[in-house]
Amino acid sequence: RIGMAQRGNGYIYIHLTAMFLTLSVLSVGFLAAILFLLAERQIKLKRFEGWLAKLPPLEAIQLVHDRALTAGFLFYTLSVLAGAGFAKVSSGHYLSGGTKQWLGVGSWLFFALFINLRNRLGLTGHKGMAVALAGYAGLFLVFWVGFS
Repeated sequence: RIGMAQRGNGYIYIHLTAMFLTLSVLSVGFLAAILFLLAERQIKLKRFEGWLAKLPPLEAIQLVHDRALTAGFLFYTLSVLAGAGFAKVSSGHYLSGGTKQWLGVGSWLFFALFINLRNRLGLTGHKGMAVALAGYAGLFLVFWVGFS
């Protein structure tokens, strides 16, 4: 007879793979947001020197960030769904009440809300990058809690 956890192995493999892809892609978005803010600051101060002067235009950095955010959110959605599937198979409930699960769902909701507001209100540029950085920090916290 196959144990409950063994039946959920497919879910856990999908969950872990999607989560690592999420973190990889969103790390690119995180770096793009930081580069955007640093380059924007140099432009405002009218100082074009050093390695920041060699960056592409802000629009190109914004495009990389937007694509990474979108792809990362899709992978994150897959990860949350697969994690819920594994939880259902192994414990009988989609959410068992663990801190990691609630932080994961909460950060997914944050990203969903942020992407929706960004699209509806045009939350881009400096404000959009600042809010995205807060979301990335929250997601990395979830990842850290998951491994501690």
